[in-house]
Amino acid sequence: MESVATGMEVSETYVIAASTHNIKRPILDWLRLLIHFGFSYLDVECVRSPDEADSIADSRISLEEAKIIENAVEKGVVNVVSIEAGSLFVDTPRLARRYEEVVKKMLKLAKRLKAGIVSFTPASMSGGTSWEGLVESCKSICSEAESYGLIVAFENGEVGSRKIIQSVEDMRRLLDEVDRDNLGLCIDISAAATYDFDVAKIIKSIVDAVKIVHINDITADLAFKNLPVGVGDLDYESIASILSGIKTPMILELYSGYGPVELYLCKRKLEQLLSKAVRTRWDTRLKGSG
Repeated sequence: MESVATGMEVSETYVIAASTHNIKRPILDWLRLLIHFGFSYLDVECVRSPDEADSIADSRISLEEAKIIENAVEKGVVNVVSIEAGSLFVDTPRLARRYEEVVKKMLKLAKRLKAGIVSFTPASMSGGTSWEGLVESCKSICSEAESYGLIVAFENGEVGSRKIIQSVEDMRRLLDEVDRDNLGLCIDISAAATYDFDVAKIIKSIVDAVKIVHINDITADLAFKNLPVGVGDLDYESIASILSGIKTPMILELYSGYGPVELYLCKRKLEQLLSKAVRTRWDTRLKGSG
């Protein structure tokens, strides 16, 4: 875990991970640079199948790149926190079954890479969503994940997107109707800001279900999202105040064009905010006990 010193002989530890969403190839050079910048945790986006065309701009890793990450995990130079399985499309039963299988394949990859969490994003290609179908797909995925000892987390989406979970009410409804202990929420901060810019309030209202957080910033007009912390307009001091108390893994989910330097600067800014939040909380406790 990353240690955050408070300057008061008190320190807190947090899991702050880079994501292969920001991969720069060749992957070995990218990994070496991340490690040089102090990253020891990684989030892996879904793996391309062998028949899919390779692209230098594709953030999904190849099977060969997954093996490189697996070797790094075995050597103890990096820890994989989570696997992002991509979209779970549930427009029709047939489509739902197809994408369920994709997510289940990522469960197997998570076990290989020693990750504890697999996330996916409920979505619709056509806008014709079957909520009942989504619930059944989630139950099936959770059952399989349980056999691997894994946590499953569904990700929220932006208002107006093809992603299904677009409010705190949607989050609660899916959690309640699936009703599985190993299902939680992967909250994407920029996406949450599209339905209430007070994201700290959103996180606080659903904090018991949050299993993983996608860290990013967004401008107040919602025109630019997935920015490094502090580049957008969110009140990250309030967000850090909540996150500093729950110790949930944090993934730097930034625009794919950003490289290791921007990831490092984002991590550094986040650590500063977390440190300030811990120090403020400690000061409050001292005053209360005085």
